[in-house]
Amino acid sequence: MHLKLSTQQTEELLQYKETGMGYQMVDVVLKSGVTIENAVILNAEELIFADCYTELKSADDIVKLIVQV
Repeated sequence: MHLKLSTQQTEELLQYKETGMGYQMVDVVLKSGVTIENAVILNAEELIFADCYTELKSADDIVKLIVQV
């Protein structure tokens, strides 16, 4: 699935280096307590994640993005 991040989340991600050309690898901590590990964010604005994470419906469901270094 794909999800557009908020402007604030995008600005936060731009403070970190890219993992590769145009993408970052992150762990996504959700309000539900679930952590999505090894998710991909394209161009610091579009989160790519597995369909099984049904608790993630909007960028507001994200507590924290942890950029992998």
